[in-house]
Amino acid sequence: MKNKLIYLLLGISFMFLISACGRKEEETLEKGEYYIYYLNSSGTELSKVKYEAQSAERDELIDELVTEMMNVPGDKEVVSALDDKVAYERHELREDVVYLYFDSNYSLMKPYKEILTRKAIANTLERVKGIKFIGIYVDEQPLVDISGEVVPLFSSSDFIDGITNVNAYQKVKLKLYFASESGESLVEEDRSLFYDINTPLEKLVLEQLIQGPNSKNAKATIPADTGIINTYIDENICYINFDDAFLKQNLGVREDVAIYSIVNSILEINTINKVKILVNGSSNVMYRDMLNLDTVFERNLDYLEKD
Repeated sequence: MKNKLIYLLLGISFMFLISACGRKEEETLEKGEYYIYYLNSSGTELSKVKYEAQSAERDELIDELVTEMMNVPGDKEVVSALDDKVAYERHELREDVVYLYFDSNYSLMKPYKEILTRKAIANTLERVKGIKFIGIYVDEQPLVDISGEVVPLFSSSDFIDGITNVNAYQKVKLKLYFASESGESLVEEDRSLFYDINTPLEKLVLEQLIQGPNSKNAKATIPADTGIINTYIDENICYINFDDAFLKQNLGVREDVAIYSIVNSILEINTINKVKILVNGSSNVMYRDMLNLDTVFERNLDYLEKD
């Protein structure tokens, strides 16, 4: 128990240190301004450069932004996310999906760099109105991954930030549980994304839950401003330490449904058997004055919405 308390105190201290030293002012973009995403000089992570677009019409804007990704500014220590030999050919819009067409040289990029390239493309195009997803064609055929499977449509939310080592970037499939429209039961959502394997998988699951569901027929169960102070696993029990924003859930979701959204999602990780939830290092908490958190939670699929 003493060791657990030390872990929690260290996690809280580290959170405040990060907040004090690592906070950055987010630059505001004016109308017509976008970020073009390149790679840093070592080619291991993304670097953005503000760009003022000449085009306002959507079709022209897409071509301009993708082309600009290949034009590296001389005064910045960045390189193009696309290899020099890759040629961008055109795009096609189909409702809220844009398909980008490249020549055969695109498929010659190293797999890990190609993943960063997709992230750079998604981030560059995310402010273009009316685009939700992106698809890539290579030599007139859908892009396939190293296993030969067609790469699905993607968006910027499919990629986790904070990549420091491109070789540690891998794909994971998650099963998440969100609240139903009524807030009285749970619904499943499968999600595939790329992440840094240095990020604990349980933390990744929580971040995705906080981000909320992709489906319009589901509700988030954790407030968007909730902070994850730390997580750790001891004897197959996952300890989750939230800040007090977690207690302010006002999403129209029943209290026990919200808790089992977290528990069931975390227990999809096969190395974890139980979940303990803390707030600011304490489990002696009543969740919204309704549910005592001073217990160890186990999987409960009885909350799943019945067909």
